[in-house]
Formats: sequence, C-alpha cells, structure tokens
Amino acid sequence: MVTGLQREYRSSNGAQSRTLFLPTLLRMGLSENFEFRIESNTCTRTTETDSTQGTARAEGIAPVSVGLEYHFIDADGRQQPSVGVIARVFPRYGTRDFQTTRATGDFRLVADWDFLPEWSLNPNVGVALYESSDRRLLYAAGLFAATLNFNPSKSLSFFIDTGTPVF
Repeated sequence: MVTGLQREYRSSNGAQSRTLFLPTLLRMGLSENFEFRIESNTCTRTTETDSTQGTARAEGIAPVSVGLEYHFIDADGRQQPSVGVIARVFPRYGTRDFQTTRATGDFRLVADWDFLPEWSLNPNVGVALYESSDRRLLYAAGLFAATLNFNPSKSLSFFIDTGTPVF
C-alpha cells in the first residue's frame, strides 16, 4: 500500500484552485507480470477562488478505480527503464461534489527509469474517458504525465508530479 498527502495548485484566467487529498494505492501481485490495483484520491478538499464568483469550498470522497498493470519490459540498470501498461476503471462513486454519474477509465503506457541510485523518472502517456464537470457528458482526452522521485530509503519517497490532459 502506498499513501501520502498531496497538494495541487492551479491557476487559469484569474481563477485559482487548491486541492488537498490523500492519494492511496493498494497493489497486489497476481503473477510476475500482472498486478491488481485499487486506487483513489480518497478524502479530498478543494478551494476555488474566482474574482467574479468569490470562494467556493468542497470536501468529499473521490471515486475509486480498479485496474490491472501488465509489466512487459524489465529494467536493465540505468540503461533501460521498465515498461508496462495500466488500465483502470472508475465505477460510479464518490460523495458530494466528487460524485460521478458514469463509469470512466484510462489506459496508460508507463515507464520506470532508475537513472541514479536514489532517483527515478516515471513518464506515462495514454487516453482517458472523463465525465464533464456538469456531469452531463463523457469525453475522451489524451494524457501525459511525469513523476520525478527521490527515494532516500525503501519506506520514504519524495516526488514532484506533473501532468495534463490533451483535448
């Protein structure tokens, strides 16, 4: 199980958004190459500030995904990253403002490159099916993300994560 505390800051056209959540990932190996995954941002709190609308706050439980990871290329030291794919489905779930009315999901090609003894880079690309913020439409988006990890020990990891959907 992997969990932590994460803060996100976003700004666009005079509006600002801050999100605080507890991302949690439960992984269970099914075989040498397959892994079962349950993942969620769990308890989530957002604060959105807009010069015309003021400040709005929301708290709730985010949707939970169920998925599989298939690992098909092993790492070769610092020369070659490990590579796999992750498929996730998010059933209708969530509370309050984080509730969804439809199932969504994503499919990603992922890599894990240990380029220094305590450092790794994890880029991924993929496609997703999302629900619109008004919950009326489903739409597809391309995905790109990258995570830079610093692992001073086996039980402690610091990371910087960035990503964006591409419409």
